[in-house]
Amino acid sequence: MAMPGSTSPDLGKEIALLKRRITALERKPVPQTVFDQYPATEVAAIPRVGVEGNSWSSVGVANVTGLKFDRVECRFNTYAIRPNVNEVEVRLAAFRHNIGSGAGPQREIVSASGVMLLPGDPRSDYLGQVGCRWLHQIEYGWDYSTGHSVYTVELQFRYHSGLPKAPASNRDQIAGFWKRESDPDPGLYLPDVNGRNVIGAPKNFTRVVWATIPDQYPPEAPHARISNMHYCVGVSQDRAPDASVNGWWTSTGAGNARYLRGPDIAEPEAGF
Repeated sequence: MAMPGSTSPDLGKEIALLKRRITALERKPVPQTVFDQYPATEVAAIPRVGVEGNSWSSVGVANVTGLKFDRVECRFNTYAIRPNVNEVEVRLAAFRHNIGSGAGPQREIVSASGVMLLPGDPRSDYLGQVGCRWLHQIEYGWDYSTGHSVYTVELQFRYHSGLPKAPASNRDQIAGFWKRESDPDPGLYLPDVNGRNVIGAPKNFTRVVWATIPDQYPPEAPHARISNMHYCVGVSQDRAPDASVNGWWTSTGAGNARYLRGPDIAEPEAGF
Protein backbone atom coordinates (compact mmCIF):
# COMPACT_ATOMS: atom_id res chain seq x y z
CA MET A 1 0.00 0.00 0.00
CA ALA A 2 1.31 3.43 -0.94
CA MET A 3 2.44 5.62 1.94
CA PRO A 4 0.59 8.95 2.50
CA GLY A 5 2.24 11.73 0.54
CA SER A 6 3.89 9.33 -1.91
CA THR A 7 1.25 9.53 -4.62
CA SER A 8 0.54 12.33 -7.07
CA PRO A 9 -1.94 13.73 -6.41
CA ASP A 10 -1.71 12.96 -2.69
CA LEU A 11 -4.68 10.64 -2.03
CA GLY A 12 -4.64 11.43 1.67
CA LYS A 13 -5.05 15.13 1.00
CA GLU A 14 -7.70 14.47 -1.62
CA ILE A 15 -9.76 12.38 0.82
CA ALA A 16 -9.40 15.04 3.52
CA LEU A 17 -10.58 17.66 1.03
CA LEU A 18 -13.63 15.56 0.12
CA LYS A 19 -14.49 15.13 3.80
CA ARG A 20 -14.35 18.88 4.35
CA ARG A 21 -16.64 19.49 1.40
CA ILE A 22 -19.13 16.86 2.57
CA THR A 23 -19.14 18.40 6.07
CA ALA A 24 -19.69 21.85 4.58
CA LEU A 25 -22.62 20.62 2.48
CA GLU A 26 -24.19 18.92 5.50
CA ARG A 27 -23.99 22.15 7.47
CA LYS A 28 -25.15 24.40 4.65
CA PRO A 29 -28.22 26.36 5.84
CA VAL A 30 -31.56 25.87 4.12
CA PRO A 31 -32.65 29.03 2.25
CA GLN A 32 -35.45 30.80 4.10
CA THR A 33 -36.39 33.44 1.54
CA VAL A 34 -39.88 33.34 0.07
CA PHE A 35 -38.95 35.29 -3.07
CA ASP A 36 -36.19 34.98 -5.62
CA GLN A 37 -33.65 37.73 -5.07
CA TYR A 38 -32.40 39.81 -7.99
CA PRO A 39 -30.04 42.52 -6.68
CA ALA A 40 -30.20 45.77 -8.66
CA THR A 41 -27.32 48.18 -9.17
CA GLU A 42 -26.71 51.59 -10.70
CA VAL A 43 -25.86 51.24 -14.39
CA ALA A 44 -24.09 54.56 -15.00
CA ALA A 45 -20.33 54.98 -15.08
CA ILE A 46 -19.46 57.62 -12.48
CA PRO A 47 -16.24 59.62 -11.90
CA ARG A 48 -13.68 57.75 -9.81
CA VAL A 49 -11.37 59.99 -7.84
CA GLY A 50 -8.89 57.34 -6.75
CA VAL A 51 -7.14 57.17 -3.38
CA GLU A 52 -3.98 58.73 -2.03
CA GLY A 53 -0.95 56.88 -3.30
CA ASN A 54 -2.92 55.60 -6.29
CA SER A 55 -3.46 52.22 -4.62
CA TRP A 56 -5.99 49.71 -5.84
CA SER A 57 -9.50 50.67 -4.71
CA SER A 58 -12.80 48.89 -5.20
CA VAL A 59 -15.69 50.30 -7.21
CA GLY A 60 -17.93 47.24 -6.93
CA VAL A 61 -18.32 44.47 -4.37
CA ALA A 62 -20.14 41.15 -4.83
CA ASN A 63 -20.85 38.94 -1.82
CA VAL A 64 -19.96 35.47 -3.10
CA THR A 65 -20.19 33.58 0.20
CA GLY A 66 -21.51 30.10 -0.50
CA LEU A 67 -20.35 30.06 -4.13
CA LYS A 68 -20.60 26.77 -5.97
CA PHE A 69 -18.42 27.37 -9.04
CA ASP A 70 -14.71 27.89 -9.43
CA ARG A 71 -15.15 30.80 -11.86
CA VAL A 72 -17.10 34.05 -12.05
CA GLU A 73 -18.28 36.28 -14.85
CA CYS A 74 -18.89 40.03 -14.59
CA ARG A 75 -19.28 43.12 -16.73
CA PHE A 76 -19.16 46.89 -16.24
CA ASN A 77 -19.16 50.18 -18.18
CA THR A 78 -16.54 52.90 -18.63
CA TYR A 79 -16.75 56.44 -19.97
CA ALA A 80 -14.58 59.51 -20.56
CA ILE A 81 -11.24 57.68 -20.55
CA ARG A 82 -8.55 59.31 -22.69
CA PRO A 83 -5.04 58.11 -23.64
CA ASN A 84 -2.22 59.84 -21.73
CA VAL A 85 -4.79 61.67 -19.60
CA ASN A 86 -6.59 59.25 -17.30
CA GLU A 87 -5.84 55.72 -18.47
CA VAL A 88 -6.95 53.15 -15.91
CA GLU A 89 -5.89 49.70 -14.82
CA VAL A 90 -8.57 47.24 -13.70
CA ARG A 91 -8.58 43.85 -12.02
CA LEU A 92 -10.80 41.50 -10.03
CA ALA A 93 -9.78 40.52 -6.52
CA ALA A 94 -11.18 38.10 -3.94
CA PHE A 95 -11.25 38.88 -0.22
CA ARG A 96 -11.97 36.94 2.95
CA HIS A 97 -13.69 38.83 5.77
CA ASN A 98 -13.91 38.27 9.49
CA ILE A 99 -14.92 40.34 12.51
CA GLY A 100 -12.33 39.69 15.19
CA SER A 101 -12.79 40.38 18.88
CA GLY A 102 -11.25 43.72 19.77
CA ALA A 103 -9.51 44.07 16.42
CA GLY A 104 -12.47 45.19 14.35
CA PRO A 105 -13.35 43.87 10.90
CA GLN A 106 -10.56 42.00 9.14
CA ARG A 107 -10.22 42.00 5.34
CA GLU A 108 -7.67 39.73 3.70
CA ILE A 109 -6.95 39.52 0.01
CA VAL A 110 -7.04 35.93 -1.25
CA SER A 111 -6.37 36.22 -4.95
CA ALA A 112 -6.38 38.65 -7.84
CA SER A 113 -6.71 38.48 -11.58
CA GLY A 114 -4.18 39.85 -13.99
CA VAL A 115 -4.26 43.57 -14.77
CA MET A 116 -5.92 45.08 -17.83
CA LEU A 117 -5.07 48.53 -19.16
CA LEU A 118 -8.00 50.55 -20.48
CA PRO A 119 -6.48 53.49 -22.41
CA GLY A 120 -9.71 54.92 -23.78
CA ASP A 121 -10.08 56.60 -27.16
CA PRO A 122 -8.48 59.93 -28.18
CA ARG A 123 -11.35 60.88 -30.49
CA SER A 124 -14.33 60.96 -28.16
CA ASP A 125 -15.72 60.03 -24.74
CA TYR A 126 -16.94 56.63 -25.84
CA LEU A 127 -19.04 54.40 -23.63
CA GLY A 128 -16.95 51.32 -22.99
CA GLN A 129 -18.25 47.87 -22.07
CA VAL A 130 -15.86 45.47 -20.36
CA GLY A 131 -16.38 41.85 -19.37
CA CYS A 132 -14.26 39.31 -17.54
CA ARG A 133 -14.34 35.58 -16.79
CA TRP A 134 -12.05 34.63 -13.95
CA LEU A 135 -10.94 31.56 -11.99
CA HIS A 136 -11.25 33.11 -8.54
CA GLN A 137 -9.11 30.59 -6.58
CA ILE A 138 -11.29 30.86 -3.46
CA GLU A 139 -10.53 27.39 -2.14
CA TYR A 140 -13.34 27.06 0.38
CA GLY A 141 -15.86 29.74 -0.54
CA TRP A 142 -18.62 27.18 0.07
CA ASP A 143 -17.23 26.05 3.43
CA TYR A 144 -19.84 26.79 6.11
CA SER A 145 -17.90 24.66 8.61
CA THR A 146 -15.48 27.50 9.43
CA GLY A 147 -15.93 30.94 10.91
CA HIS A 148 -14.01 32.59 8.08
CA SER A 149 -16.23 31.83 5.11
CA VAL A 150 -17.43 35.32 4.17
CA TYR A 151 -15.98 36.13 0.77
CA THR A 152 -16.30 38.97 -1.73
CA VAL A 153 -15.19 39.43 -5.32
CA GLU A 154 -14.39 43.07 -6.01
CA LEU A 155 -13.81 45.14 -9.14
CA GLN A 156 -10.79 47.34 -8.50
CA PHE A 157 -9.08 50.15 -10.40
CA ARG A 158 -6.10 52.47 -10.22
CA TYR A 159 -4.77 55.12 -12.57
CA HIS A 160 -2.04 53.97 -14.90
CA SER A 161 0.12 57.12 -14.67
CA GLY A 162 -0.84 58.58 -11.31
CA LEU A 163 -3.89 60.47 -10.15
CA PRO A 164 -5.14 62.98 -12.74
CA LYS A 165 -4.72 66.63 -11.80
CA ALA A 166 -7.08 69.53 -12.41
CA PRO A 167 -5.87 72.15 -14.89
CA ALA A 168 -4.89 75.53 -13.49
CA SER A 169 -7.86 77.71 -12.63
CA ASN A 170 -8.51 80.45 -15.20
CA ARG A 171 -11.86 81.94 -14.25
CA ASP A 172 -13.11 85.37 -15.37
CA GLN A 173 -12.31 88.38 -13.22
CA ILE A 174 -13.41 92.01 -13.16
CA ALA A 175 -11.81 95.12 -11.68
CA GLY A 176 -13.81 97.63 -9.66
CA PHE A 177 -14.11 99.90 -6.69
CA TRP A 178 -15.45 98.59 -3.45
CA LYS A 179 -16.85 99.90 -0.15
CA ARG A 180 -18.92 98.68 2.76
CA GLU A 181 -22.65 99.15 2.66
CA SER A 182 -22.56 101.63 5.54
CA ASP A 183 -19.79 103.77 4.00
CA PRO A 184 -20.83 106.96 2.13
CA ASP A 185 -20.43 107.29 -1.61
CA PRO A 186 -16.80 108.41 -2.15
CA GLY A 187 -17.93 110.50 -5.09
CA LEU A 188 -17.65 108.29 -8.13
CA TYR A 189 -18.04 110.12 -11.45
CA LEU A 190 -18.03 109.46 -15.18
CA PRO A 191 -15.15 111.32 -16.82
CA ASP A 192 -14.81 111.52 -20.58
CA VAL A 193 -11.69 109.63 -21.66
CA ASN A 194 -11.06 109.85 -25.39
CA GLY A 195 -14.77 110.05 -26.07
CA ARG A 196 -15.70 107.22 -23.67
CA ASN A 197 -17.35 107.39 -20.29
CA VAL A 198 -15.48 105.46 -17.61
CA ILE A 199 -15.99 105.27 -13.89
CA GLY A 200 -13.56 107.41 -11.89
CA ALA A 201 -12.94 107.97 -8.20
CA PRO A 202 -11.22 110.65 -6.12
CA LYS A 203 -7.42 110.39 -5.95
CA ASN A 204 -7.47 109.52 -2.27
CA PHE A 205 -9.85 106.58 -2.80
CA THR A 206 -7.70 103.47 -3.18
CA ARG A 207 -10.23 100.67 -2.75
CA VAL A 208 -9.72 99.07 -6.16
CA VAL A 209 -9.56 95.29 -6.58
CA TRP A 210 -9.70 92.48 -9.09
CA ALA A 211 -12.49 90.06 -8.17
CA THR A 212 -13.37 86.63 -9.57
CA ILE A 213 -16.92 86.50 -10.91
CA PRO A 214 -18.89 84.19 -8.60
CA ASP A 215 -20.75 81.02 -9.56
CA GLN A 216 -18.04 79.86 -11.92
CA TYR A 217 -17.08 76.26 -11.36
CA PRO A 218 -13.32 75.72 -11.07
CA PRO A 219 -11.89 73.16 -13.49
CA GLU A 220 -12.00 69.59 -12.27
CA ALA A 221 -9.50 66.81 -12.71
CA PRO A 222 -10.41 64.57 -15.66
CA HIS A 223 -11.45 61.55 -13.64
CA ALA A 224 -12.23 58.35 -15.50
CA ARG A 225 -15.78 57.05 -15.16
CA ILE A 226 -16.27 53.41 -14.17
CA SER A 227 -19.54 51.76 -13.20
CA ASN A 228 -20.22 49.18 -10.55
CA MET A 229 -20.37 45.60 -11.80
CA HIS A 230 -23.73 45.15 -13.50
CA TYR A 231 -23.58 41.53 -12.44
CA CYS A 232 -21.07 39.14 -10.93
CA VAL A 233 -22.15 35.50 -11.02
CA GLY A 234 -20.59 32.11 -10.58
CA VAL A 235 -20.70 30.14 -13.81
CA SER A 236 -19.94 26.62 -14.94
CA GLN A 237 -17.03 25.49 -17.04
CA ASP A 238 -19.46 24.87 -19.91
CA ARG A 239 -20.42 28.55 -19.99
CA ALA A 240 -16.93 29.94 -19.39
CA PRO A 241 -14.30 27.44 -20.59
CA ASP A 242 -12.00 30.38 -21.37
CA ALA A 243 -11.82 31.61 -17.76
CA SER A 244 -8.32 31.66 -16.28
CA VAL A 245 -6.46 32.85 -13.20
CA ASN A 246 -5.32 35.86 -15.23
CA GLY A 247 -8.85 36.58 -16.33
CA TRP A 248 -10.31 36.33 -19.80
CA TRP A 249 -11.15 39.92 -20.74
CA THR A 250 -13.18 41.46 -23.52
CA SER A 251 -13.99 45.11 -24.17
CA THR A 252 -15.57 47.47 -26.69
CA GLY A 253 -15.36 51.26 -26.68
CA ALA A 254 -12.58 51.36 -24.06
CA GLY A 255 -9.79 51.90 -26.56
CA ASN A 256 -7.02 49.48 -27.38
CA ALA A 257 -7.35 47.54 -24.13
CA ARG A 258 -4.48 45.18 -23.44
CA TYR A 259 -3.22 42.77 -20.81
CA LEU A 260 -0.63 44.59 -18.71
CA ARG A 261 0.79 42.20 -16.09
CA GLY A 262 0.03 39.09 -14.07
CA PRO A 263 -1.71 38.73 -10.71
CA ASP A 264 0.03 40.21 -7.66
CA ILE A 265 -1.82 40.36 -4.34
CA ALA A 266 1.10 42.24 -2.79
CA GLU A 267 0.42 45.43 -4.76
CA PRO A 268 -0.81 48.28 -2.48
CA GLU A 269 -4.54 48.12 -1.88
CA ALA A 270 -6.79 50.69 -0.20
CA GLY A 271 -8.17 48.19 2.30
CA PHE A 272 -11.79 49.28 2.51
